[in-house]
Amino acid sequence: MGVRALTVGGTAAVAAVGGAAYWLLGESAPPEPTLPGRLERHRTVLDGRERTWTTYVPDGLRGPAPLLLVLHGSGDDGAAVRRQTAYAFDRLADRHGFVVAYPDGYRGNWNEPRIGGRFAAKELGLSDVDLLRDVATSSDEVDPRRVYATGFSSGGQMALRLALEAPDLVAAIAPVAANVPTTANLAATDLGMPVPALFVTGTADPMNPYGGGEVRLYGTRRRGRVRPAQEGARWFAERNGITGDAAVERISDRGSDGAWVESHHWAGSEPVRLLSVHGGGHHYPAVGVRGRRLLGPSPQLLDTPARVWEFVSAHRRPE
Repeated sequence: MGVRALTVGGTAAVAAVGGAAYWLLGESAPPEPTLPGRLERHRTVLDGRERTWTTYVPDGLRGPAPLLLVLHGSGDDGAAVRRQTAYAFDRLADRHGFVVAYPDGYRGNWNEPRIGGRFAAKELGLSDVDLLRDVATSSDEVDPRRVYATGFSSGGQMALRLALEAPDLVAAIAPVAANVPTTANLAATDLGMPVPALFVTGTADPMNPYGGGEVRLYGTRRRGRVRPAQEGARWFAERNGITGDAAVERISDRGSDGAWVESHHWAGSEPVRLLSVHGGGHHYPAVGVRGRRLLGPSPQLLDTPARVWEFVSAHRRPE
């Protein structure tokens, strides 16, 4: 009886631990839909290493068409961010006629502009800017004046690096859960050319602090300091040549969980906008997706993929 009780108790304990782990780490997303377009897998060799990406090309696409680079967060890959955004970018591509590319970071990470963070891509000095340029120029179906980048967390930082170092490549960017690094934590060379930018940030983000400070997850994975969300967006607006205060607007009612969304908009020919998800955590907010609870709440108030496409597609690089 004692052995059996111990076995049953041990099984229950394992189940409880497993349940707690799933509650903290599990995420809920819809199953992959059947879509009319085609998924294509691509490979290249850069810096002596094979690099990969996947594209979604709508059926009957008439080129040259816009391209949206969707960049995953730390430890993930292109397939993960495609799932975490509920395949919304593929659906938007079908509706609006553009190509989506989901590149894979080296060993799950990017050589993005923060000095902090011991990623292999950083330690090896890999040129992810060159990788994304290869992705954008590898197909005749892509209009080079309409290349855009969005990304989550480290992927958002990589989108920021493109704006600073490759403004001849991207016509607009949309970093999510990725505040602008402080000057002391910024390794990128800013060429100073204005690029429209949309930032999306949660006020209850436990990793990328809305109010600025050290990027870390509950005391671990330190990745240097970032500016407060509003200060960083204002800094970007000023580098784009925009002076003056932002127009502030509440764009959603308070949900049942108390969350709501606020917009700060710096208007100009290369505008900057910040969408603050009050009560949102470290997620890429998308309808139908519940992010990992360890990374904070994920209120269902903002269709971020639709907002991103609406913002970036209004811009194109000058001749």
